[in-house]
Amino acid sequence: MGRSGLPKLMVPNLRYLDSVDSTNTYVVDHFAGLADGTVVAAGFQTAGRGRRGRAWLSPPGNSIAATMAIKNAGRLFLAGAVVGMAGLRLARELAPQASVYLKWPNDIYAGHRKLAGILCEGAGFSRGKLLGIAAGIGLNLNLSQTELDQLDQPAVSLHVLTGQTWPLMEVLERFSALSAEVYQSYKQNPDGLFRSWKRENRLIGCRLDFSAADGREEISGIFRDILPDGEMLLEMEDGSKRILNCGDVRIRRNSLPH
Repeated sequence: MGRSGLPKLMVPNLRYLDSVDSTNTYVVDHFAGLADGTVVAAGFQTAGRGRRGRAWLSPPGNSIAATMAIKNAGRLFLAGAVVGMAGLRLARELAPQASVYLKWPNDIYAGHRKLAGILCEGAGFSRGKLLGIAAGIGLNLNLSQTELDQLDQPAVSLHVLTGQTWPLMEVLERFSALSAEVYQSYKQNPDGLFRSWKRENRLIGCRLDFSAADGREEISGIFRDILPDGEMLLEMEDGSKRILNCGDVRIRRNSLPH
């Protein structure tokens, strides 16, 4: 066992870089030379980013910044499910007392606070076919509450949840091992991974408020289901149904559980 209580691992699928602009960019740029399932992680990102080009705060040693090279996932949301489920399992191992769940489409939350974000990008095309996916995750590891308070949304770290400072390399190794397990399960049974991922989206069945991505529309309804393509099925106030994708809306903070 390591000093954190995590098992000591030799993780063949992990490639660690002291510093990089973005692990997603690195995986996209080096995709052809990376083995399927390789996890590229960095101690520091100079240009980390989230969805819609948002910057992602990743001070050295305080955040998990990792991207998996996925060559056998046909759709972006399933690649996100692989790293999302691995990140969820990691968070539950390290902070078993916390109420951690997946928030559609690509976040990990504890209560109303964001613990991790997921960003998936296509890694090249050939004859119109997607060659693979760079599935990235940024997880708040050792950020203090003071640092978290500087962010533009309620956020939490494993340090705040547990009161413990976590050794970066041991946690990265554990995340890489979990990613390999989840990815192997996906390749053997894609439908099984989808069902597990859907089950962990705790907001299904909840009434939620949304803002359209362009800010022009406010939407309210009951999150009824996640469809096989990863889209949300929303029941509107009048009983009608609406299908939303992750680019359509963002869930407003005041409708998340506390």
